[in-house]
Amino acid sequence: MNTSKKEFGNESVSKQDGSVVVRIIIGIALKGHDMKRYTYEAVIERQSDGYVVHFPQLKDAFTSGDTREEALHNAAEVLALIVGSSIDEGAPLPRPEHVVECVNVSIALTEEDIESMRFITLAQAAESLEVTSGRITQLITAGRLEDRYFGGVRMVSIASVNRFKESPRKAGRPRKEQLIVEAQR
Repeated sequence: MNTSKKEFGNESVSKQDGSVVVRIIIGIALKGHDMKRYTYEAVIERQSDGYVVHFPQLKDAFTSGDTREEALHNAAEVLALIVGSSIDEGAPLPRPEHVVECVNVSIALTEEDIESMRFITLAQAAESLEVTSGRITQLITAGRLEDRYFGGVRMVSIASVNRFKESPRKAGRPRKEQLIVEAQR
């Protein structure tokens, strides 16, 4: 890179649970030219072993650091390398613009909502077990599958479907003699 001077800086824009959108500002002065400033948004995420920074507008541009400050410093260096290389090669740079927004998304769930997430429809159970919906009804009646109504819709527990999948089964209908023998046990 034919640069004679680089300046780095950053400013936080917004936060959400350990993620911070940061505008990384670099100034690059090419030999014989005035300093030109480049600003790109970066997302910094806290992780268990440090921080990771990536630039949404610059594909494959990311870095990390043990501390937030180290990660931001490394991000500015990565940005300077990318911008400087692009300038040297005459490659176009993405236009710096606001592309990242962090928002809080909240949901409210009742206990019934949470419980219903453990159930699927009869049609989904039939598809999962590769049988008909009528067969699912038979399995519910026989006590092999657990069912429950949510909002007037009959549902089957995912756990009971998985248990049934794992249970050994023989193809075809059981013989009448087998049923009598099993009933006598």
